[in-house]
Amino acid sequence: MTARPVSPLSLRLLPVLACLLIGVGLAPAMPATAATAKAAAPSDPETFFGAFDLNIVNVEVFVTDKGGRFIPGLTKDDFEITEDGKPVEITNFYAATGAEPASPPASSESAAPLPAEQSLSLTLFFDNQTLIPSDRNRVLQELRTFVRDRLKPGDRVMVVSYDGPGRLKIWQPATGDKAAVLAALDGIAATAAGGFDRVVELRQALTTVSQGDTFAEASDGPTVGGGPERQEASAATAEASYEGIRLYAEARYQEIRSSLATLGHFVDALSGLPGRKAVLFVSGGMSLRPAQALFDVYQSKFGSIARRVGIQITLEAFQTDTTTQFREIGERANANRITFYSLGLPSTPTQSGDLLWSRFQETLETMNLTQSLVLVTAPTGGLADFDPNRASSLLERMRYDFDHYYSLGYAAPPRQRAGNHRIEVKVKRPGLKARHRESFHDRSSRDRLNHQTMAALLFEAGNDNPLGVELLVDGERAAPQPGKREVSLLVTFPMAKLVLLPQDQFHEGKVTVMVGARDDQGRTSDLLQVNVPVRVPNAQMSQAQDQTVAYRATLLLRNIAHTLVVSVRDEYGNVDSTITAPYAAATASSTPGR
Repeated sequence: MTARPVSPLSLRLLPVLACLLIGVGLAPAMPATAATAKAAAPSDPETFFGAFDLNIVNVEVFVTDKGGRFIPGLTKDDFEITEDGKPVEITNFYAATGAEPASPPASSESAAPLPAEQSLSLTLFFDNQTLIPSDRNRVLQELRTFVRDRLKPGDRVMVVSYDGPGRLKIWQPATGDKAAVLAALDGIAATAAGGFDRVVELRQALTTVSQGDTFAEASDGPTVGGGPERQEASAATAEASYEGIRLYAEARYQEIRSSLATLGHFVDALSGLPGRKAVLFVSGGMSLRPAQALFDVYQSKFGSIARRVGIQITLEAFQTDTTTQFREIGERANANRITFYSLGLPSTPTQSGDLLWSRFQETLETMNLTQSLVLVTAPTGGLADFDPNRASSLLERMRYDFDHYYSLGYAAPPRQRAGNHRIEVKVKRPGLKARHRESFHDRSSRDRLNHQTMAALLFEAGNDNPLGVELLVDGERAAPQPGKREVSLLVTFPMAKLVLLPQDQFHEGKVTVMVGARDDQGRTSDLLQVNVPVRVPNAQMSQAQDQTVAYRATLLLRNIAHTLVVSVRDEYGNVDSTITAPYAAATASSTPGR
């Protein structure tokens, strides 16, 4: 598997060299371990060794009556879950009923601790590329009130913005510090928003069609006059207008695909955070079919001429359909236990004054902008709203969900390969409705390592080092490219931490290493992945246990500060380590990461 970046950058990773450092002296006596047992007792019967990963799937369920009121007091026996239509046993159960103590505790420390699996991480994600500043500012004001008054002890909030390809910015990593979150919101308020640009581009495309050659308009009626020259001019105008719409559609289509690719990688990285995760996605809307309404305008003006010259208008409107990409975001959110809430603030050219842009086209454009967010939100069990003046209402419903839910867990059945699985939760009591995420995606061990690495890189989270990995910057030099340096990294960990399985002449281990970097402007490199087998001759096993495995990587980095990340996975032992380390340009060495 090749890891994909959060955003394409010029940060480039050069090839990795691997080496196994084994000394020639004898290692001191040590107890037998999984790595040495076979060599220490070759006459023992053949022993089967295998690692397994018990995967508990947690599903948050919001249960209401017909009036939309939460129903407390349910137990595990009130629910049944099916995966791909087959019943599964509920092994874990937790009820959050929103009940407050009769009198508030003297301090947050004296309150009953929340189970780690139920801790909440909320991401406030602003799609600045599509937002109108005035709409965004109204929402920001409501969010400031929400942060001040409605966050609870134990809640962690992250603030993120997206401003276009390569410009994903983590304003504030996950924190419970309200002041830090408010400062991040103030920072976003001071940045530009691109929603007006999108509206202007749509209006320009509309104007190109509506101000088409009058000959073309005359020739598209019930009677066609003017002779061959006029008809030829009309056809040329129709083709030019069509080409303008097609180019607009393609540009918006590629822009949306790029935005969703970044959002998808971000969602994957969130899996590295513990507990429940929610994303409030604030957007001006990304269209399911970016030029469908424009093609409809074109049809009304140039329909017959377009047919005469062979333009397939209906088919073209669906060539840039992004439905599949939006559905994939919902599936990736479900795979990572993320509930999406969307506040859509779509803007369309209602004031264009063009008779061709009728209420029908207005409705069609708005529907494409809003339904895309519904496709992301609904499958995760979340909610969506599309009025900046009702932001407080959505925030209150979101807070209510955080405090009133049932968490049902079941052990995922063993499978041969990763894949998507349909989840259905039913409440046995009549008249009750359950809202929940609709699917679960089995991730491969490589995917989990990838997401864990990105979480450490983006969110300054997830550092866990059972393999004893160390990261050292052991050299650097100016690169041929201006403003960049070639930085040599040495990744090491003890051989004794690995599980080595006996083969005919060797004991063999299997290790995956991932390396990446993020600069202080939030730009993130590709993750370099290297799969390296470790083979130790049987006669050298005793010596090897006291030695170190080392991998060297060379990174091409800008001459600014970076955060470096390395993850190591022992595939046979089913153990992962992820560490980060700071890097300051033009230094001879760096403090080792641990």
